[in-house]
Amino acid sequence: MAVSPLQSIAHAFEADFSINFLIENLEGSVTLILTDKNGSKIRRIITAEQLADPAKVQRVIDTIRFGLAIDAGQGISVMKALSEPANDQVVAPLLGRHDEASDGTA
Repeated sequence: MAVSPLQSIAHAFEADFSINFLIENLEGSVTLILTDKNGSKIRRIITAEQLADPAKVQRVIDTIRFGLAIDAGQGISVMKALSEPANDQVVAPLLGRHDEASDGTA
């Protein structure tokens, strides 16, 4: 059974937030409302176009996580984690050469 885009989004944040979706218009846009235990709310409009594309749904999840990390002072570490798959392909060969040439001195 396939998971709906709204289920994917809800699953991504259910551990830390109460999740609500409000229908914005008949075209399919929704507003995501995340409420933490302190009552703080995060609102994000998600378009029908974003909901129709699994890659865009994942991008919505990633950008919300990144925004939350910035608010928590952890933006750089999350940005690195989100970019690691792309960086691994480009940087890994360079790291191998750097490690071989390194003698531990700065």
